[in-house]
Amino acid sequence: MITAVLFSITALFFLFLFIKPFLDRRLHFRFCVLCASVATTWISMLLLSWFTALFIDTRLLALLMGGSVVGIVYTFSSKNM
Repeated sequence: MITAVLFSITALFFLFLFIKPFLDRRLHFRFCVLCASVATTWISMLLLSWFTALFIDTRLLALLMGGSVVGIVYTFSSKNM
């Protein structure tokens, strides 16, 4: 399971890295490629665990979600200072 998650994050990282210059022109905000890759991975894991019979390691899912929450809090706290 951990191998699939790491592969997913890596593949999404390079995909988002490739399309980021095109999205920067269209979107009115900037986004972190690594954050988007991790968030897409845990959202897909969460949806897979809800709608299929796949066994998803909840500890790994919680670790990825926690990392996203810490990143969001860090972003907001650094903008308010």
